[in-house]
Amino acid sequence: MIRRKGQLMRILVVMDSFKGSMTSLQAGQAVKDGILKVCPDADVIVRPMADGGEGTCEALSYGMDGNKITIEVEGPFGDRINASYFIVNGADTAIIESASACGITLVSKHRLDPMTASSYGLGEMISDAIERGCRRIIIGLGGVATNDGGIGMLQGLGFSFRTADDREAARGAVALRDLRSIEMSPVWNKIRNVEFIAATDVTNPLYGPEGASFVFAPQKGASMENVALMDKWMEEYSKITERTIPDADPYREGSGAAGGLGFAIMSYLGGKRISGAELIIEETDLDDLISNADMVISGEGRIDRQTVMGKTVGILAKRSEKAGTRLIAIGGSVDIPDGLCRDAGIREVYEIERINEDYMQTDKAMENLSLTVSSLLKYRYTSM
Repeated sequence: MIRRKGQLMRILVVMDSFKGSMTSLQAGQAVKDGILKVCPDADVIVRPMADGGEGTCEALSYGMDGNKITIEVEGPFGDRINASYFIVNGADTAIIESASACGITLVSKHRLDPMTASSYGLGEMISDAIERGCRRIIIGLGGVATNDGGIGMLQGLGFSFRTADDREAARGAVALRDLRSIEMSPVWNKIRNVEFIAATDVTNPLYGPEGASFVFAPQKGASMENVALMDKWMEEYSKITERTIPDADPYREGSGAAGGLGFAIMSYLGGKRISGAELIIEETDLDDLISNADMVISGEGRIDRQTVMGKTVGILAKRSEKAGTRLIAIGGSVDIPDGLCRDAGIREVYEIERINEDYMQTDKAMENLSLTVSSLLKYRYTSM
């Protein structure tokens, strides 16, 4: 039995999602099952985690007294879809995932086209939350099919983007090509007393070699020719924005997140960018849970050098080290030097044993993770 000074161990499980196989909560449940197989009386607490993209709403609203709101909005290519968000903190705060309105998972692979995909539906969701009285809007950025610089979202809020012949700009990245002027005054009264927070661990600028178009648009279906065009349009868009909003900065960390949504939120809405993982930790009082735990188990699909550069496991490791709590990291694959792990506060890191084949299937992935945890606890920690 795992005990500490005669008492049962308290274990906090905070897993990120394993892309393509397990959600954060599925991975967390698998770890809990593995713990309870070895020590059925352990006090195990599972909390979901995300980095600002898919799963952010679930992680932030988990355990909160909130309401799920489902409305009809415009999808990435103009079709009407149902999208959901959460209202928490006594109807003051809305938690919205950009992917719920314009996510890449909403579009079949053959239909992907960031040149015409729009974030308009996200603007409709934000408007709905404001109309319901929310004055704090948290927007998880990530997993979108769009590369429109956030123009669609702003149009959905009521901003007007005009072309040279004074027409309303079209939807998608092509709107950036035709943009000549911006009309913002009709929206000021709606947003002036609203706090906007962009939750993302992406730090890329709006344009350039490390910008939204070159880094992320190819996975959204863009050809390299179109990538170069969109990058040029993004640069022109930022210059037009800067003429209207002098402190707009296309190089601000996170501007390139979610196809430029980060830039639009920080520039036009006066929002701020916060690390998605850090935000979840703070909003859900995870620090208190870490301090009161005897062990934290965290993990993600791949643990590598990127892990210690602002990703979930690295952030939790620093928080755990500060609290004096042991952290165990578990990855689907592990490729990180021991010294780098120690410097990041990760004292132990393990790779999931592929006991079952077809390990990308959710049930097999969960079973492999559960068995790995049982093995670790049984042979390494039962003497604690």
